[in-house]
Amino acid sequence: MGQNPSKQRANEINQIILNHQKCFYRLRRLPTESGSVFPYVITLKKLRDRTLEEQIEEYYTMFTSALIGDEVLLTDNRCFSIKGDGYSVIYCIEAYRRSADKIGYVENGKVSTSLIRRMSCERAFQFLRKHRVDKYDSFIVNHMNSEQYKIKYPNPADRFIAIVNEYKHLYITIK
Repeated sequence: MGQNPSKQRANEINQIILNHQKCFYRLRRLPTESGSVFPYVITLKKLRDRTLEEQIEEYYTMFTSALIGDEVLLTDNRCFSIKGDGYSVIYCIEAYRRSADKIGYVENGKVSTSLIRRMSCERAFQFLRKHRVDKYDSFIVNHMNSEQYKIKYPNPADRFIAIVNEYKHLYITIK
């Protein structure tokens, strides 16, 4: 049996990123169980020859040129969403590396950056690894898929961090 067409399309877009964007630290899938929504976080490296805004512009151009068929690129909720027939591939871009404190996005057709004012996704993954919590823990996945959390946190990276913080508060005893 072949691969799910939605997942195949997400993999194709990821391959475009891997082939064309060499200046990122890590591309990670955020945990969900949905077969039609694929959220990712891209953590950038700091470059001497390009500003964060220039890097975000390059991603915007790349995502736009990657569109096929009836796909559209939406840039709301401080992320990039490639939406096709029955699927969404969402990218949140954080800068820089493990100590990311900024997010890059396009708002009203203009490249923007702002402080994320939360833990970075890289730090959250480090925390989960340190405490031996699988990113596909049922608490995390159920909350990532929860309509209530999707409404409160439409950006999947913001939602993931809120859930990790809640998990930490409920289940991890910090000494």
